[in-house]
Amino acid sequence: MGTPRAVARWAPPLDADTLADVLAKVQGWHPLPIADFFADLDLALESPEPPPAPELSALIDRLRAHLKQLSGIAAVADPHFPPSDELKSLIERSASLYEEETPQNYQAALGLARRMGSTVHDLLDEQKIATLRDVE
Repeated sequence: MGTPRAVARWAPPLDADTLADVLAKVQGWHPLPIADFFADLDLALESPEPPPAPELSALIDRLRAHLKQLSGIAAVADPHFPPSDELKSLIERSASLYEEETPQNYQAALGLARRMGSTVHDLLDEQKIATLRDVE
């Protein structure tokens, strides 16, 4: 056995307040509800019957939440892999749709739901492609 040697004391990489903030964010994290995304996309884009008026407002609210969540994820770029021009365009379109008020007219509201659904679909598709590209 050798003689003991001095080792520098370990110091955490972040201060206590920042660590507490990170812990709070991790504890508040929820996985992406992918099944819910696709159920809402089916209702907005694929259903042979458009949703009835009472359900349309709730669908738009859910699609708005999906847009916010997905565009927030997409906006956080790795400096080594910046978002593509297409992804930047989708983030901008998401912000515009997110801010758009739900029209009172059924047909106009259905159009908004379909535009939101299309953008959610494109965000999912673009992020999937980017993820697969990063793995290869």
